[in-house]
Amino acid sequence: MLGVEKFLFFERIDDVFLFIFAKNFKAMASRKVLKRDIDYMTSELLSDCVLYVDLYPAQPTEPVTEIINGVLLKKQEVFSKINTPTSKMEKKAVKENYKGYISEMLTTINEGYERLSKLPRK
Repeated sequence: MLGVEKFLFFERIDDVFLFIFAKNFKAMASRKVLKRDIDYMTSELLSDCVLYVDLYPAQPTEPVTEIINGVLLKKQEVFSKINTPTSKMEKKAVKENYKGYISEMLTTINEGYERLSKLPRK
């Protein structure tokens, strides 16, 4: 487990990420924490992709590189959204934006794992 924050945390159990929002939190997650969690999720998928390529060298690598490129592009897009200044926004709007960014990334990671699991294993 990466760590417990007042806002959110991730836990890895059998390659399944559980995204847990604390219901009664008072502090908002910092950009640093969000980026760290996104990096963690992304690196797990990337390491599984590399493991697939190592375990099945006879299979073409193009589908795996498509998964990796898609996840890295989404990560870059979400990081640029997180880095936008929020000083003129209300706290509630910032929280909603951060939740949206995390859900975007979770959807992308989940799609990557689904595509990886559908690849042939011979």
